[in-house]
Amino acid sequence: MLQIFQSIFGRERGDSASHPAELIARATERAIDATDPRLRALSGYKKKLRGAVVHAIDHVVALVDDPPAALELTPRSYGTEAEITAYFASVEHLREVLERDPILNQWRGSAQGDIAGQVIMLLLMTLEERNVLGIALEGDALRHDVAQTTVSLSKHQLLDPTGAEDETRQLLKRRAFDHLLALALRRMATAGTERGELERERALLRRKQAALTAGH
Repeated sequence: MLQIFQSIFGRERGDSASHPAELIARATERAIDATDPRLRALSGYKKKLRGAVVHAIDHVVALVDDPPAALELTPRSYGTEAEITAYFASVEHLREVLERDPILNQWRGSAQGDIAGQVIMLLLMTLEERNVLGIALEGDALRHDVAQTTVSLSKHQLLDPTGAEDETRQLLKRRAFDHLLALALRRMATAGTERGELERERALLRRKQAALTAGH
């Protein structure tokens, strides 16, 4: 399990001096709680996992801190901001997402949301590509049945709303770290399944060997 954990989080040793010792300790314990608590039975497990955990923290920090400043997500930005215009089918669609998103509505009803002058959050969307046949102009000729790819965005979600950008980024870092843990769990489950299949194959081979030996 330790090798699987390290394969997900990476074996490189990051700069642990750039992170508080408490952060590394909490990240290590969170990772073990979410994957396999039996890792604590290993002698010196914190030292063995330190490089992988620090590397994961470095990855998460770079992932969340590198994106540019937040975009204004309001009906008035539709048609003027290229990104916002591309993300939504219409200004009515934008309004619908802002009004009906359950996480945003829950935050609005909280004590923090009630007094906040703004809300900073992550917008998630699902990218869908489809291969279709369309029309294209080639020279002076209009061709039909031309292979084209259409792109659309759907399933809009708003996550981790807060009243300050740095607070939202902190929540996003925790979300990204937990995503790595989910990948680790998936890999562990796959390894467990493969190991179980190998054990069954070994048992079958032993039975065949015993039958062959008994029958000379």
